[in-house]
Amino acid sequence: MLTVLGALLIVVGCFRDWLVADPDNLLGVSAITRSVGQAIDIAAPADVREAGLLLRILQPVERTLALLFAVLMLFGLTGPTGRLTRVSGLVVVVTTLAAVLFWSSTGFRPDDGALLVGLGGLVGFVGGLCVRR
Repeated sequence: MLTVLGALLIVVGCFRDWLVADPDNLLGVSAITRSVGQAIDIAAPADVREAGLLLRILQPVERTLALLFAVLMLFGLTGPTGRLTRVSGLVVVVTTLAAVLFWSSTGFRPDDGALLVGLGGLVGFVGGLCVRR
């Protein structure tokens, strides 16, 4: 139940705002291709603020990867040990925490979507720990 709840939190968080007052909060193929094109235009960020902007631009890609890890967490329920669930949850928690800390240092403020994704990864990780061995 915890793993399913964690995956649902990640999915809901992926469709919520990740940053306060962020206009680029949509998922979809066009959003992903547009964000990758903008990231290629920036290429190598000159300072921390530009790096934060680059990370903000790549949000559709980040959200898609978070959804992929939510699916992997659920797929981990089919295994006998829960290892895939734990690893997927841990990757989601660590990457979300790193992104939130980096955004905070560049002046962006995280919104509830990013917090839901991180919480979902943590709940899914705990669900993977509860699997009988």
